[in-house]
Amino acid sequence: MQFNYHVNYDGHDYSVPYTLIHKPIEIRASAKIIEIFYRNNRIYSHVRSHVEHGYTTIFSHMPPSHQKYLEWTPERIKNWAKRYGPSVIALVEKIMESRKFPEQAYKSCLGIIRLENKFTAERLNLACLRALEYRAYSYRSVVNILQRGLDKQPLSNINQTKQQIHHENIRGAQYYSNPEGEYINANTNIN
Repeated sequence: MQFNYHVNYDGHDYSVPYTLIHKPIEIRASAKIIEIFYRNNRIYSHVRSHVEHGYTTIFSHMPPSHQKYLEWTPERIKNWAKRYGPSVIALVEKIMESRKFPEQAYKSCLGIIRLENKFTAERLNLACLRALEYRAYSYRSVVNILQRGLDKQPLSNINQTKQQIHHENIRGAQYYSNPEGEYINANTNIN
């Protein structure tokens, strides 16, 4: 059995009561049913699924900590994030968008929102704004920003801080703005 209280049979994962993690179980399969046994007693029967890499999970098989996550929805998390500022909600949305399934982002999003317990809502919002500027869409990034006090420093516009590169093979804005297509390198002397 896997650590996530599921067993894999023919490419599909079926849940088993979490109390059986690390215990030897037996699987019996037919064309329509997957049966799970522990010490020769049938623990549960699942309807067989042929969806590869899929999961069939029974709520009561989950540990209580995992059951709590099912109470959350993306909308509920976003509504909670809105209380702390526009940057908090924007970061939460970006984190959810970055995952294949929004549920995979719940832990990170809830962690970010709960940072308001340790820091102020204002600081949290500013830290999320900085994380968005850096495109650092993670709980760890927000924690680092807050711990280092970067949220208290003025934001620098990333686009304005780009260094200009000078090289003979790079065309500048002058080249593209000249309607005749002629470009004269400003660094070259014309005789």
